[in-house]
Amino acid sequence: MKNESGASGKPVTEGARRASLVEPTAAGFVVLGISTGAWKTPFPPRRAERRQALASLSDRASALRGTPGVRAATVFSAILRPPGQPKAGEGPAAAYDVVLLVVTDSPAIARDIADAIAIESPAAAASDRLVLAGSNVRSMGPVSPGPGGVFLFNFFTGPTMQATLDAWQYTAGWFEQETRLDNSTVILPDAQSHSPFPIINHCRWNSLRQVLPSLMFKRSFRSFVLAAFSEAGVVPHPILYRVHS
Repeated sequence: MKNESGASGKPVTEGARRASLVEPTAAGFVVLGISTGAWKTPFPPRRAERRQALASLSDRASALRGTPGVRAATVFSAILRPPGQPKAGEGPAAAYDVVLLVVTDSPAIARDIADAIAIESPAAAASDRLVLAGSNVRSMGPVSPGPGGVFLFNFFTGPTMQATLDAWQYTAGWFEQETRLDNSTVILPDAQSHSPFPIINHCRWNSLRQVLPSLMFKRSFRSFVLAAFSEAGVVPHPILYRVHS
């Protein structure tokens, strides 16, 4: 990937503001993502497979909510791939139009749940599914799972976990300043997950109006945010969602 620097030849992030962080939670996380097919537009296609996946994960979430050690189980339905998608040649974009996020009392409990999902659904290892357990490695504040907001899952690929985290913290500082973002949970997949994504960022805005105009119209989104990712060799795969159940 081409390394990009500012006009002065200095790193794009030099002197930039990093995101304000709080102590990460000790909770565990399970992310179950399902891709029901290719997206030909920024909007996920409406198809029977998607309705079936939403119904299936809603049933699973309902059952998990009664499990000891589970704090929350939320199903998200994709609404939009925002600006900032991978360029041609940077690999296939993540296409998970249905996601189940489970928050547990500990990463060990999350691992047990992820293992159970893998046993029940052997196809979960296929390219159209993602199953991982992890912990919270960085936090800007808790993400409220209640309905009514717009939620981001950003599936990052990058050369190393640390390089990806560094790029995230600088770019999250931009979102904090430009979109008033005040929450974010960065999930670090455990080694047993064999995740293709070093980290997954999850956060919430109150509405599309709070975030989408900044991505579409602010020049600094490309000149700083996307340039910072490119400079670090990090590729974001962002998808916006609403709560389904």
